[in-house]
Amino acid sequence: MNNIVVVNDCAHYFEDILPCLSEQFQIKTITRSRSLLNKTFGLTHDILKTKGSYFTVNYALQDAWLVRKLKHLNLLFCHGSDVRTTMQSRVYGRIVKGNLKHADQVAYTTPDLYEYIELYAPDAEYVPVPVDSQRFTPATQHSDTVNALWFNKWYEQIPPEIITLCRKHSITLTLMHKTIPYRMMPDLLRSYQIFIDLFTIDSFSKTCIEAKSAGLATVTYKDKNNLENRFNELVSQKTRTKEGIVNRKYVIKHHERALIADKIAKLWS
Repeated sequence: MNNIVVVNDCAHYFEDILPCLSEQFQIKTITRSRSLLNKTFGLTHDILKTKGSYFTVNYALQDAWLVRKLKHLNLLFCHGSDVRTTMQSRVYGRIVKGNLKHADQVAYTTPDLYEYIELYAPDAEYVPVPVDSQRFTPATQHSDTVNALWFNKWYEQIPPEIITLCRKHSITLTLMHKTIPYRMMPDLLRSYQIFIDLFTIDSFSKTCIEAKSAGLATVTYKDKNNLENRFNELVSQKTRTKEGIVNRKYVIKHHERALIADKIAKLWS
């Protein structure tokens, strides 16, 4: 049995799937905060003192570099901004590229990331975002008010057209900072009927996939050139309900955490 060490986490990816892997593997986790001291000296100390035969690292910056220098970078998971933006940086780009080149295996969590990774890790494997469909379940009933949720992001503003369309169709729109504890996310999503996702990235966010699991209709990058027609469709409760059922089936087929855990188990074996 491999003695696995998982360093860092992104968007609760491994938090969701480790329970599915704990019977097969001995797993230790190294977590860190975003404070400068903790993600440098604290992280270095934790990596040095942790013994393991196989190191899996989330995020391709300092976490991966430290493991590469102090232990061995067996599996590197890329989650998004590490290769979309940080890799383009003059200061940090060389670190990210070096980590991609030197990792034994590279995995990525959304389909759009491969175009950034391909040059440095052409054999990288797509391992989709996991969702616990038993936690992110549909609401048993909805209010008569149609409501939609958007999470504020530092890198993307909500399109003004969406605000206009929500007003036009009497859809109550909530703009929220994503500070809610993860354990409360299923209940929050169940209190809405529509989730509005990213438009600048050609992939579903993890929260969007969780919203689909919870039976919400979604507005995504696929709709960015057809927003008016999309909102005309979503006025219908029948359409929203039907889409919610289809969305949940999609998640269970492609993103259920047990399926993703099986993929990772094969990488670890």
